[in-house]
Amino acid sequence: MLKTAAWVWMPACLLFMVAGCENPRPANSAPAIGSTKPDVRYTSLAVYPEATSVRLKVHDLGYDEAGRQQFSQPEGRRLTDEQRRRFEMAFRQAEVIRRPPPGDDVETASACFIPHHFFEYLDRAGRVIGEVAVCFCCEGARFSPSIGRWDADSYVDEDIAAIKTLVEDMGLPTDVGCG
Repeated sequence: MLKTAAWVWMPACLLFMVAGCENPRPANSAPAIGSTKPDVRYTSLAVYPEATSVRLKVHDLGYDEAGRQQFSQPEGRRLTDEQRRRFEMAFRQAEVIRRPPPGDDVETASACFIPHHFFEYLDRAGRVIGEVAVCFCCEGARFSPSIGRWDADSYVDEDIAAIKTLVEDMGLPTDVGCG
């Protein structure tokens, strides 16, 4: 009886596996069922769209006696429209569609987050209306005020490698404070 069942199920499983190859997963989806990572859907994200300009300030000189950050370029460097587009393309809204089985989700995050790169979003009057702080040492970013949806099943995903490439293309250091 078991041999007969095996001969029926094995071809059916093989057919299922081969047929599955005809429908590759979309590029914006996460690992398949059974993976130890969650299944995630990504969508575009607007980063402070009301801002008229963005500047990058690099905290590269330590702190003064009062504990304030010191910058070699206190006014920062203004991003071109193309640089702003590249920077903002590095962020996307992530929505968890399916979680891995309990105990299999082993992703961790660094605890350091001591950012040295600050992308300030300015309004027409030159006031800072938003900031994205980036730490290349621990590969994290934080928004102030927060953007996107943040809850148990949603978060903002960042492509730190793309941001690092952008900063390097601007001729600025990315290894500040990564002792």
